[in-house]
Amino acid sequence: MTKFKKLVSLFLAIAVLMSIVTISVDAVEKNKFEYTLKTDEDSGITVAEITGYKGLSAVKIPAKIGKYKVKSIGPRAFRNKKNIKSVVLGPNVKEINESAFSDCINLKKINLRNVEFIGQNAFRNCSSLETVKIPSSLIGVTGDAFSGCKKLIKFKVGQGNYYYESIGGVLIRKGAPHIVAFPQAKGTSYVVPDGIKGIGAGAFKDNKTIRKIVIKKDVQTIEENAFDGCSNLVNVKMGNNVTQIQAQAFRECRKLYSVKFSKLLTSIDEEAFLGCKKLKTIRLFRKLESIGDRAFGYMRKDGKYQKIKGVKIIAPSNSKAEKYAKTNGISFKSK
Repeated sequence: MTKFKKLVSLFLAIAVLMSIVTISVDAVEKNKFEYTLKTDEDSGITVAEITGYKGLSAVKIPAKIGKYKVKSIGPRAFRNKKNIKSVVLGPNVKEINESAFSDCINLKKINLRNVEFIGQNAFRNCSSLETVKIPSSLIGVTGDAFSGCKKLIKFKVGQGNYYYESIGGVLIRKGAPHIVAFPQAKGTSYVVPDGIKGIGAGAFKDNKTIRKIVIKKDVQTIEENAFDGCSNLVNVKMGNNVTQIQAQAFRECRKLYSVKFSKLLTSIDEEAFLGCKKLKTIRLFRKLESIGDRAFGYMRKDGKYQKIKGVKIIAPSNSKAEKYAKTNGISFKSK
């Protein structure tokens, strides 16, 4: 065989091998998914995590990429993919990380299959989602995972889930029951059901629909960022068993003007009502033991804290509320 023919044969052999590799790549959809390999903490085996996507509107996460099980969706993997309309997770996916599908504004359907954990802001601003079915496998989800989903009407929970249930379409954590996530399109007012012990962190975050909340007598804690960014919330009525309002719970509720506080309230954490520009009259009680920095009477503008004019605190004399008012230059009236 001549040297020329040997070279031709070599190039043909390389071409054949390349075509085989290409077929293999397409078969597991590596052309659509970007991924990384990592060691699974539980099993110690090498698994794949999806880190990006370049495919069509209907996303189907594979069970494996090559020989590696796809166990997780990485942070921001599908973020701002406006072409995506539906997602079906692979059977091995257990974890959806922070902001994985955030800002997928045309995403209408999501099949969570066997997922166990859903991270912070995972579906934030997925404004076409209407219903989310929580699978029986789910163990943990952050309250703000579905914040800004303005068409979300209800959560459903798969039969047999040990940790979660749906009451009236609202996602509830079992045990010492508390609200985990409230669907934004459910309505403009809400009465917390009897038996609920707390409002979870981020449960109503960035809900632009809700205007009135009645927090009934069983609720004891309003957790951090629970109503953060509820820009149309105007009225809150608390039952007398609420003892704690955590940090930034009502931050940037800019239209909030009426809050009936619990008589048994013992602590209001830092920036709990930061940016509540219309909350001018604040009635507090003797049981209150601590008020965090800038809890009332402040807003942020151009990156700086500023006083809100015209704020008045009404409370017993020689109370923590009086001390807060005087320390922060806020008008005080004894009752």
